[in-house]
Amino acid sequence: MCDQFTQLGIHTDGTFAEYVKAPAKLLHHLPDNLSFEAGAFIEPVSCCIHAAKAVNARVGGSMAIIGCGLGVLHARMAVLRACAPVIVIVTTRNA
Repeated sequence: MCDQFTQLGIHTDGTFAEYVKAPAKLLHHLPDNLSFEAGAFIEPVSCCIHAAKAVNARVGGSMAIIGCGLGVLHARMAVLRACAPVIVIVTTRNA
């Protein structure tokens, strides 16, 4: 309920901008053996790991995922946690 709340990428330009001004405490050094492309997946994958733990995804448990944006990562996490079946529901919008 903060009246001064701003979030990088929502209220200010995010990482797709040519230049980004971010607080130093939000920056993390990538190891030399990790590419920028792989580094870009750290946050989304960590969200998928957290979600899998939150829903107690486990061996033999079924999983239904709606959407194929980050849903693809959620589906892969469910497979890695030995869920079966893993069902991905593709949604479309009529123009």
